[in-house]
Amino acid sequence: MERQPFCQTAVSRRRFLGSAISAGAAILGSASILSLGACRSQGGSASNATAASAPASKAAVVPTLGEVTLDAASILRVSKDQVVQATDFKEAKTNQYLIEEERFDLPLGSQAYQIDSNRAIALVPRSEGDTLVDLNLLDLRNGKMSLLADTAAGTSQGHPGALVYDARASESVLAWTELDIADLSWQVYAAPLAASATGQAQLLDMGTSDYETPQLAVVQDKVYWTVMPNPSGAAQYQDSYLKTAFLGRGEPWTVLTSSGRLSCDVIASDGVVCVAPRVDDKNIYYRLFALSASDEAQLASLILPQSLRVSQAVWLPQGFCFSIEGNNPNVGGLSSFGTYWALPDGKWLCLGRMPSLTPVQLGNLFCARSTTSIVGLDVANGCFFAIPTLADSADYGDILMGWGVQDKLIVYGTVQNSNDPAKSKVIARVFSLKNGI
Repeated sequence: MERQPFCQTAVSRRRFLGSAISAGAAILGSASILSLGACRSQGGSASNATAASAPASKAAVVPTLGEVTLDAASILRVSKDQVVQATDFKEAKTNQYLIEEERFDLPLGSQAYQIDSNRAIALVPRSEGDTLVDLNLLDLRNGKMSLLADTAAGTSQGHPGALVYDARASESVLAWTELDIADLSWQVYAAPLAASATGQAQLLDMGTSDYETPQLAVVQDKVYWTVMPNPSGAAQYQDSYLKTAFLGRGEPWTVLTSSGRLSCDVIASDGVVCVAPRVDDKNIYYRLFALSASDEAQLASLILPQSLRVSQAVWLPQGFCFSIEGNNPNVGGLSSFGTYWALPDGKWLCLGRMPSLTPVQLGNLFCARSTTSIVGLDVANGCFFAIPTLADSADYGDILMGWGVQDKLIVYGTVQNSNDPAKSKVIARVFSLKNGI
């Protein structure tokens, strides 16, 4: 594999809304402010939420600031000899490993997040470039969508400028965040998820513009979200929190506290939640935590070398997988940007590409985004393959719909029609492993 330059990735919901908000709040004049149509009976109130500046008082389950020992023996050390470079692998054909099962079209601008092998949540803009989205349940077997939301819950809770910001789901629970573009306040909601509809919405948390709109993870009937200070706001030097709540059962509580901002978003895979809090006040050390979603028990942890930040982190069966966006001199084998997977023999696999998405493990294959295409890494045989992008694909290429451990690999990307831009669309492809791989 030859090294390739970093290519601008697809615009994220956070980046897109940030641009729209900076351009002004003209959208407030629209009569079609987004609301949750399937959650007609909204439920929940501010009294049920945990304010961002005052996390729930339940004791943290995992070690917090005063319980972490920062000594040489506790910090992850990886030598260059321990790193297996994917750039040294031999190229193989995609059809040696994968079978394309389905291919279907999605509306232009769609963003989708996998729930399981058969379903995903899709955020679909009302029109090209629109900040207002419909929230849909996507059937990965045929591409059909069922409308879950066309109205923001906050519009009936004192937030007339609310719009759906982001969403994640398990097989039984839908969680989403809303942003009020009038004052940049935010709310976290959740509702039961059935075959093609949602139940009563529950307000889990809310906060002001001093804190960023939370990132979400959902495991069964449990929702996790991060509360991090806005780096340019009045709370910029305050702590961050990982919070959780059971849908419909009791109050939210704080799982752990970070001294300052977390290093990356919370990610849940196969019943394990991964997060990377800062663990000291004076120096810059981050710690990777893998927590069981059933009880927040600590399954594993790693203290990273000083000043080393990760942009994504997920727990896989053989250990942590994390991504580094910048070069970090003087940390041995972790000095270069890329994605690193723990291997069973104590070594680390490195894909030396600028990371942009959380990787997927499909059987024994590690799959990640490499510049514009999705690549699969076969460590046992020292091979890699790249899923070809479709003709006329946008320059940012394909996107992974899932993350962590998956039974299917779903990729999607924008295909442009230069003759008639209105006919441009998003195409999703569903792949499974060939027998015997």
